[in-house]
Amino acid sequence: MLVNDSLLQISQMISHSNLIVLLVVFSFPFIQGVLLVKASYYAVDYVNNYFIGRALSAPDTRNFAEFKFLHRIKTTNVKRFKWPNHDDIDCVHSSCKFYGPLNLRGHAPFEIVDIKSLEAVFKLVS
Repeated sequence: MLVNDSLLQISQMISHSNLIVLLVVFSFPFIQGVLLVKASYYAVDYVNNYFIGRALSAPDTRNFAEFKFLHRIKTTNVKRFKWPNHDDIDCVHSSCKFYGPLNLRGHAPFEIVDIKSLEAVFKLVS
């Protein structure tokens, strides 16, 4: 059973595995059920925006995972991402909202393969 009726609108646009992750996030708002896998890419929700990052570690005993974040390139119409000149590494608590794992295309700059689904999900959770 879907927790939120608006999920029906986007369920056709989202891959099966990411829809399951989305349902887990909505079903358990206090326990973000996304299993973070080291070296996989995820979108991480920060207030009114998301950031694309690579998990450098699985969550530790305090439920923090280390991420290395890509930066958005602002000079193009297509949303592309690159590694910054200086590493942007942060520890993220597992209570944050995650979407993924994501598939990236390219060798810097990167594009998110299914960015429309990603943006639809974060529009709903924002």
